[in-house]
Amino acid sequence: MTDSFSHKPDYQALQQAAEWYAQLLEAGPQTEIHLRWRVWLNASEENRHAWHYVQAVSQRFQPLNGEIASAAADTLLSPSRIMGRRRALKLTAFFASGTLLSWLTYRHTPLLAFTADYHSAVGEIKQLTLQDGTRLWLNTSSAVDVRYDEQRRQIVLLSGDLLIETARDWRPLFVSSAQGQMQALGTRFSVEQHDSSTHLAVYNGSVEVSATNGFILRRVKAGQQLDFDRFGKGVLSPSANVDASWSEGVLQANNTPLGEIIKQLARYRYGYLACDPDIADLQVMGAFPLTDTDKSLAMLAQIFPVRIHRRFSWWVTVEKL
Repeated sequence: MTDSFSHKPDYQALQQAAEWYAQLLEAGPQTEIHLRWRVWLNASEENRHAWHYVQAVSQRFQPLNGEIASAAADTLLSPSRIMGRRRALKLTAFFASGTLLSWLTYRHTPLLAFTADYHSAVGEIKQLTLQDGTRLWLNTSSAVDVRYDEQRRQIVLLSGDLLIETARDWRPLFVSSAQGQMQALGTRFSVEQHDSSTHLAVYNGSVEVSATNGFILRRVKAGQQLDFDRFGKGVLSPSANVDASWSEGVLQANNTPLGEIIKQLARYRYGYLACDPDIADLQVMGAFPLTDTDKSLAMLAQIFPVRIHRRFSWWVTVEKL
């Protein structure tokens, strides 16, 4: 992927793009507002990146009308000193593919989920009991395949995260991620798939970990957690939580940065939810409902000197007062 899409747009650029979007919703394509928007859009590639981000999120909620949307597309496709036509066409093609929309909206249900044995929707926490009695919880926007045969039990985490409580069975049970394989040894543990690493937290028993492209075998015991890559490199540390509270629909904060709390809440709702970097380091204590993220945001606004700014119902930011 090109540099244009290797990072999330700057917070300030995103807020400017959302403000321009709000103004264009009420303006015609040939107004002075539209002309000033063109100047802003052509000022930097970061602005264009942010604009595509806002457009992608808006498509399922409040798209621009046809005339304005057409004018916006013409502007994005016009050659400029900032971005050539070839680069703009690639950007438009990427946007049209739906990949950007999936990336933007805090892990919408991935394509793999449509063919997965089990998957959860955004905001859904799904509990399952497998044929051997093993209990499985899927966090928001997660997908797994279950492969049981006469010799072994295997659960493949395709996206998102899971909590598993293994049942007694003579066949070994493995959980696989993109970075490796984890063998359960009479355990209750959670696994989260990140872009380039896997997070494992063990609550009972122990888990043996082997990496995809390495021979490192590590045992993670109850009360420990491990973040590892495909070569087996990673840091073993005490677990931050005694259990996966998300399985009960609760986000537990223990001196957790506000920015991280908002990042986690964003996974449970459609649209855009972000925190102003100026207040992202505020330390949070407490329990917040994951099944009602608006209530969680209201609770945060009561605790801290922050406001919940809803530019649209689908574009929400937590800002300092």
